[in-house]
Amino acid sequence: MRAPQPEPPIPGSFATPSLLAWIVNGKYVMSLPLYRIETDLKACGATISRQDMAVFRQVGVSCLVMYFFRV
Repeated sequence: MRAPQPEPPIPGSFATPSLLAWIVNGKYVMSLPLYRIETDLKACGATISRQDMAVFRQVGVSCLVMYFFRV
């Protein structure tokens, strides 16, 4: 018996919560431009475009804002 899989942050996307966290952390904590994050991901064997990362970044920040400002 297995637990049900949680809903992804972006429905229909391959972005996991850990990928979103990595992109948001790289962009806002480490102050890396998206092309540097893209290079780091390619070194790990993942090919994700800067355009996709920009969308993931927006969704990741939106999730954090909704989490912190819940009433």
